Parts: sequence; structure tokens; C-alpha cells
Amino acid sequence: MTAGDKKRTYKLTEIAGKLGITRSTLADWSNQFREFLPTITIGDSLRYTEEAIEIFEIISKMKHSHKSLSHIKDHLKDMRNKELAAVKEEEKPAAPPLLRAPAFS
Repeated sequence: MTAGDKKRTYKLTEIAGKLGITRSTLADWSNQFREFLPTITIGDSLRYTEEAIEIFEIISKMKHSHKSLSHIKDHLKDMRNKELAAVKEEEKPAAPPLLRAPAFS
């Protein structure tokens, strides 16, 4: 992997600034929704991917719509399951061409 191939990662403080949410709120969400947030550990620091920012945005919108914790988790599970199903579908091998029986006259 070259330096250009590395995905950008973010600290909670950077994400908080992007989303206009306090760092402490994001830390709470990070703990509550840990299983859904893609992270990378660099040294002793937990860093978040671009995908994690998108998930934080979804959580934020749902929290502002007064959705319950269980409702948000169910929604994130559904999203993850749909993504996994799409990946599995892409990985399926192409169907072999249909064989034709020779025509007899």
C-alpha cells in the first residue's frame, strides 16, 4: 500500500467540528454505536474513517428527530445487512452460458 492509497482518518474533535456537535456527544455516540463505526487504531489513538463520519451524520439526524437508541441501532443494522447483501451479490460468479443441444435434422 502506498501513501496515496491510505484512507484519510479523523479524530473525534475533527468530526465534531465538521458536524457541529460537541466532542463529548460524539464520544457518547461512539460508545453507544461502536459496532457500526469503522475505526483504525494508530498507536493509542482511535481514528475514524470517512464511512464513520457518514454514520455519525445518520445518528445525528435520527437523534434530532427524537428516535430512540434501539430504533437507531435497528436502522444501522438494516443498513449494514443491505450493504453485506449487495457485496455478496457482486461476488457471485457469473452464470455459465446455457448449453444448446445440437439440432438434428
